Amino acid sequence: MYSRLHTLTEKTHFHWDNLVLESLKAPVSGFIWLWPATLSLGFILEGQTSDVINGLGTLKSILIISVFIWALLRFINNIEIYVLAQAKRDETTVQAIAKVARLLFITIGTLTIMQAFGLSLSGLLTFGGVGGLIVGLAAKDLLSNFFGGMMIYFDRQFNLPISNLVNKFVTV
Repeated sequence: MYSRLHTLTEKTHFHWDNLVLESLKAPVSGFIWLWPATLSLGFILEGQTSDVINGLGTLKSILIISVFIWALLRFINNIEIYVLAQAKRDETTVQAIAKVARLLFITIGTLTIMQAFGLSLSGLLTFGGVGGLIVGLAAKDLLSNFFGGMMIYFDRQFNLPISNLVNKFVTV
């Protein structure tokens, strides 16, 4: 089935379908192998206590969440490679955005898995929010300097040819 989809996506001029298909290849393959394993484990442990069966449901939820996050991370990697190869973009900016996106999805995945285990996230998120507020107030000068530097970096007002700067300070 993958080979049929691959031949269909190769015929299009739209590159995002190739990226999505390539991103889904390994996670879907892993899911195809691991989902029947959880079903088989359920059949083997069928006569056990209800705690084992509830744990099996949690295991299935974690499997689905993990496969989804794995596919998203592969998609981010493929986008990063594609943008760096095709477009004339700043490599540092593309890598920074990709790292922030990876961190965001890993954090969301971790919180979702914690919730699948039955942990209450309201206290954790409240603590994180209050802690973030305290750190933000304590480091407001650091944050203002950081975002000011980011604005200067993204404005690109300092893009001069390096030879002009070198010739200005070095006389032969």
